[in-house]
Amino acid sequence: MFRPSAFSVITAFFVSVNLPGSPTPATRATGAPVDQIITWLLDEDRQLREIPFAEVIFDATGKRVLPMDSKNEIDQRVIKQISAACDETVKRFNAPDSAALPANMVTLYNTLIAAWPTAVFCWIKINADTINFPIRADTYTNQATGFTSLPLVKQIWCDDQIPALGIESDHAHLTPNGLRVYGTRALFQGLDALNYARTRPAAVPALVGDGYVFATDGTGAPTSDGAPIAFDEELLIKLDMLVGGAYVLNTTPAGWTSVASLVSNSGVGVGCRLTIYKRLVDEAMLAANHRNTAASSVALDVPCTRLFTKILTYRGSNAASAPTVAQTASAGVAGNTSSYAGPSLTTGGTNRRVVCITMGFISASLATTVTLTGLTSGTVDRNSVVITPGTAACLVDIQSAVVPTAATINITNVATSRTITSPVTFLVELAS
Repeated sequence: MFRPSAFSVITAFFVSVNLPGSPTPATRATGAPVDQIITWLLDEDRQLREIPFAEVIFDATGKRVLPMDSKNEIDQRVIKQISAACDETVKRFNAPDSAALPANMVTLYNTLIAAWPTAVFCWIKINADTINFPIRADTYTNQATGFTSLPLVKQIWCDDQIPALGIESDHAHLTPNGLRVYGTRALFQGLDALNYARTRPAAVPALVGDGYVFATDGTGAPTSDGAPIAFDEELLIKLDMLVGGAYVLNTTPAGWTSVASLVSNSGVGVGCRLTIYKRLVDEAMLAANHRNTAASSVALDVPCTRLFTKILTYRGSNAASAPTVAQTASAGVAGNTSSYAGPSLTTGGTNRRVVCITMGFISASLATTVTLTGLTSGTVDRNSVVITPGTAACLVDIQSAVVPTAATINITNVATSRTITSPVTFLVELAS
């Protein structure tokens, strides 16, 4: 019997629906601070978390997102109608003479779109191993072709890593990473359906995708979150560790170009190697991967024993070209430390973003912070600790600064709140 899970059914975004008897949303005077939100979205120095999402949609599109009140009679009727339509659809899926899945998808589409013509429907891709829910074989084998003729149904594919690896954030698994990837992509599908244009920064490249850190003793498969567009630039950060040996191989993942690499290794204890790669997001990649970027497979090179990977996505002001990596600089320490001199570079022009990446081995999964001296106007994009198998962990710290005119960025000190082993710090200059 086919049982669609909460992660595999159609998700609907309702906008501009005027229901008889529904309470009228309160009006808001123009000129309120939220009216400028769209121009703020890519300003990393502002905190916008307290602005209600419904007001973001209103200011971006003029359409209202109406809350559902389970005690309201009209809303109860709407929920009941949705439930009835879904029940009927499941009943048709399970009928003994049920036709091939694409036809059932058309039936589902026609039933729901006729009832709610102003809704936007999203199909969340499912797989044969979606947890705890028996799925008809033709459901997952035909879902890609099933929506070819249904352009108003938006597809959300969350398993763009490497399905064969069975990693936790693919296959609609209910894990924090899977929910994060799904949530960001569902959000942008809704915004796209509301004709919200993806904003480009006015001048300085902006961080638009901050992927989770993938930790493994085997092959890594990191992914970027958010919703990329053509001419975004992705940076792949790879840190591999070894114990008491020397680095040999450093394989470049398919589709990526190596930018720079630095090894901090004394040959005794844990050594760390940080490598940065880049790739252009183009229309061909997006078209071939359901509007996402291509999957990445990152090898753990022998004799390394542990691998950490992460993808950052940056967007520039030019709609016809990606941000460029103008230059890099790096510094590291072989052995244990909690304070060391970082790298330095002089930016080559105006409106640059300088990203400072610090990674290294820590012996326990306790919170560890990084304080940089010399990163003017720096803001913390992300600071996290990732637990690996066993008791080892990796510090991952990403900070950045906007540099409006040519200047020297000199990290005179990298201070960590706990002892870190063989850390590496990179400065990456990005230009639109």
